Amino acid sequence: MDKLTIHYEPVEKDFLIYTIPVEEDKNILSDHFGSAPYFYLLRIDPRSISSKRRGLYRNRYEEEKAKGIKVVNGSCGTELISYMPNGL
Repeated sequence: MDKLTIHYEPVEKDFLIYTIPVEEDKNILSDHFGSAPYFYLLRIDPRSISSKRRGLYRNRYEEEKAKGIKVVNGSCGTELISYMPNGL
């Protein structure tokens, strides 16, 4: 065999999660992702481009070293922070 071509189809996702860092007043974007006191998480349906779920979360890594990496790793499972159902 001289040549092999592999065609990969990306897996279609049912939803996308966007993590938006916000300041204490919860209305202003934070300048630093890892140091943001809160995060607003949006779960978007890519087919309809509509928000299916959203919530405000407190950053529990705000004062730690390597906080940006911890936030990113934690936000995938949303364990990163504590949920604030009445936060907005």
